[in-house]
Amino acid sequence: MFYVEGGSLDIEVWKNDYDLIDTTSLKSGEHTIVKPREFHRFINNSSKEAVVYEIYWTELLESDIERESVGGNEEV
Repeated sequence: MFYVEGGSLDIEVWKNDYDLIDTTSLKSGEHTIVKPREFHRFINNSSKEAVVYEIYWTELLESDIERESVGGNEEV
């Protein structure tokens, strides 16, 4: 995810699902999400500086984990 704290920024994303480049223009307080493994780049089209955060996170899916027990109080 990309969050713009100040200024403005364009983000170009080469989509994997189709043969186009998507451009998203962000202003202060706005955000967008780029899917994993999609090439992207940033363009500051303003004469002012931009403050932008790139935020990574991991989503754990229930199907990704194999458990032998779920913990808690189990009788032995």
